[in-house]
Amino acid sequence: MRNEIEWLEDALSTKDATPAMTYYMVKNKMMLATNGRMVAGFPCDVDGEFLVPGEELTKILKRLPNEPTFKVNGDRLTMRSGRFSGTLHLLPAEEWRFPVLEEVVWQPFPSTLLPIFKDLRPFISESAVHRWSLGIAIDDGWCFGTNNFALAGAPFPPGGGVKALIPTWVVDFILGRTEGLVQWAMSPQFMAFKWSNGAWMRSTLIDAEFPERARAMIQAAPIGTQMVTPEYRHALTRIAELSDTDSGIHIYADRVEGKTARSVVSETMDSEIPANSPFSIWGVKYIVPVIAAANNWSPSLWPAAVPFTGARIRGYIMGRTG
Repeated sequence: MRNEIEWLEDALSTKDATPAMTYYMVKNKMMLATNGRMVAGFPCDVDGEFLVPGEELTKILKRLPNEPTFKVNGDRLTMRSGRFSGTLHLLPAEEWRFPVLEEVVWQPFPSTLLPIFKDLRPFISESAVHRWSLGIAIDDGWCFGTNNFALAGAPFPPGGGVKALIPTWVVDFILGRTEGLVQWAMSPQFMAFKWSNGAWMRSTLIDAEFPERARAMIQAAPIGTQMVTPEYRHALTRIAELSDTDSGIHIYADRVEGKTARSVVSETMDSEIPANSPFSIWGVKYIVPVIAAANNWSPSLWPAAVPFTGARIRGYIMGRTG
């Protein structure tokens, strides 16, 4: 069960408001887990139909040098490995009342979506102020994301006709399990994914739409006037990493500067600056993913929204004014 646990543990609930959600369900040679937002399954070689406590099972398996043997006897699961033995209390299988993988129309999974997910992941918001900022939108041939300080998107031709707002937890689950991902399926209420070994995951979607105005801005983002060379990127990123997230970094014509409560750091770097200011100011947390993905941008437009474009994604970032 080691592989099954490692693959499924992100789908298992850590809260016991509904006890069965903290248990793995074993049924029909499949191990299942849910946290109420997603349900996932992974093939297993254990017979029977039962609910086994996830936390205790995981702790035991991670401490055993070898895969143990399993034997179900009534409401007990006995595990043995060498001199070790352990017994877990089971719940009746009837307490599993969560949706499994319904009949869906599977389509080949477009591999080009994975690098787009990776690029757009830093642009997903952690704030629930706007539901449409809590995931990545696939919207008729494009993908979009925003962290409320930067807007970003990428063309995604295989997504023509697809409209879905994919939650953060789905994006993270997929990016942690890219190998062998071969199919996907969609319905108005959920999205499902299947792997070549028979594993699968399904999740609800976010019931919201990415704003049309933001969508249009991203698609129309012009090529920037400042090239982001490797040297430019390294300098800006290094200073950002050495600065307090609350203080922001300043970009001057000849350097980039940052600080903490007890330090000031700077690095030589040639850059555009606004016509009416000797510098532009940027939030550390938000400038790093933009510069990581951008080939060019236009910092001279600060304090207005500044466009950027990269190999795959493009968009706008808002700077700081203090």
